[in-house]
Amino acid sequence: LVNATGVSSVPAQDFDTCVGIDAVSMDAIGAGIFNAYPQLFKGSGEATKHGITVKVSWQVRTKPRFVLALPTNAKVILRAHAQKWIPPDGVAKSAAIEAVAAQLEATVFQMIMDEVDLTIEGDPPATDRAQITVILQVETLGTTTTIKPLKAIGKSQHPDDDYILNELVFPAALAMASEIA
Repeated sequence: LVNATGVSSVPAQDFDTCVGIDAVSMDAIGAGIFNAYPQLFKGSGEATKHGITVKVSWQVRTKPRFVLALPTNAKVILRAHAQKWIPPDGVAKSAAIEAVAAQLEATVFQMIMDEVDLTIEGDPPATDRAQITVILQVETLGTTTTIKPLKAIGKSQHPDDDYILNELVFPAALAMASEIA
C-alpha cells in the first residue's frame, strides 16, 4: 500500500502479489456505476431541526470522482474515527488511537460527489447544493481485500441546511458507498 505521499507503508518483500488501480481508472468505474445505477445516487427522507421536520430529496448530479490521497483535515477525521476502537488490555487508549490513525492514513482515499442537489418540500420548494466526500478504506485480511466507507463529510451552499446532510445525506452516502464498493 502506498500512502498519500507516495511512500510504501509496507516493505515490498512482504507482498506475494500486488494489484493497483489509478484514479483515472477508478473515475471510469465510478462513471459506469453512476450511469448504470442512477437510483443509487438519489434518495429522500426526513430531517428535523428545532422540532420542525422537513421532507427532503437529494440527487447526485455529476459522476463521482476519486482522489487517491487524504482529505486536507484527515488527521482530525481519522483520529475521531479511531476513538471508536477499543484497545487490547494493557494498551493505552491514546497509543491505540495514534496507531489506528497511522494505519488509516496509509489505507484511505476519497470519493467526491461535487454536485448533490437537495430539495426541501414546501410551497415553493427550497433547493440547495452540496459537495459530499466519502472517505473509504482499503482493508486486507488474509487473501481478501475490501473497500469500506469510514465517514462522509461535506457542506452545503447554505450552512443552515447542513443538518440535512448530517441526518439524511451522509448516512445515505455511506450506504451507497457500501453498496458499490
